[in-house]
Amino acid sequence: MRRALPLALPLLLAACSGDGVVDLAGRGERIEIGGDVFDVAVEGRRAMVRNYSTGIANQARLFRNAEAAVVMATGCDVTEMTQRMGVNTYDARFDCGA
Repeated sequence: MRRALPLALPLLLAACSGDGVVDLAGRGERIEIGGDVFDVAVEGRRAMVRNYSTGIANQARLFRNAEAAVVMATGCDVTEMTQRMGVNTYDARFDCGA
């Protein structure tokens, strides 16, 4: 049992790496804004934006950068943006004009 712990520790720590979470469906575009990395999945005139970093102390910055990531991914103006409760996932609606 004592020998198993040192062998398991590197695996446990590897699971904590920031790039470990992947959208297995292959949807979305990875965009970096101001040092924050977002996955932006666009469907119609809506986008879902995910950030897998800790956002406890930086919610306002993450919100602004998530909005900028939608603009970069779509080339359109964001008309509505909300954050899902308790996670760094945002839902956006956008308008590309005429």
